[in-house]
Amino acid sequence: MKSFEKMSIDELSKHIRKAAKDTSKIIITDHAKLRMRQRKVVYQEVIHCMRNGRLLAPAEPGNAGDLVCSMNCYGSSRNIQVCVALSDENPRLIVVTVIDKS
Repeated sequence: MKSFEKMSIDELSKHIRKAAKDTSKIIITDHAKLRMRQRKVVYQEVIHCMRNGRLLAPAEPGNAGDLVCSMNCYGSSRNIQVCVALSDENPRLIVVTVIDKS
């Protein structure tokens, strides 16, 4: 598989959407859980965003040598952004924060 840093926005979006079909690959950090509670975003909305959203901007380097992708999902009642960390060494999707963009 190609390194995440060498993937295009579309390739990263497709990778996240495909990987999110298996919820055992998704880890939600304590920070993201706190933001979900504060912003009244439920787990199903986060999963929906990861499975159906898309990247609107290039991924950015994260603090742990990973790549942070901001998946955006626009719905009829709410627009959310789920920031997902990807690492070539770890096949899991790490949700680092959740933002209500409504």
